[in-house]
Amino acid sequence: MKRHLRNLKTLVKPYFHQVLLASVFLLILTIIEMAFPAIIRQVIDVGLKGGNHRFLIMAAGLILGLGLIKALVSFREQYLTEWIAHHVAYDLRNRLYDHIQRLSFHYHD
Repeated sequence: MKRHLRNLKTLVKPYFHQVLLASVFLLILTIIEMAFPAIIRQVIDVGLKGGNHRFLIMAAGLILGLGLIKALVSFREQYLTEWIAHHVAYDLRNRLYDHIQRLSFHYHD
């Protein structure tokens, strides 16, 4: 198992910055997801119970804004993750092809 992870690490290493950026996007998405319940709690406590209609409008705008940011960050994270996977698979196919090319004809008999 450790050997397989080591091999995967060598394949992903050229894309370290992209993996790091995708991780940052995931962290941002997690923070946004955690913010929604806190905003809803404030909407219930301050807006509905307190009758503060201005706060309700501001909270609705905040929820819409966070939803838009979440959609954009989620798209970018998914695109980047698929890009990394595509390039790692491409590199792996090239390594396999090079290895097969170096094998002798007797191996294939």
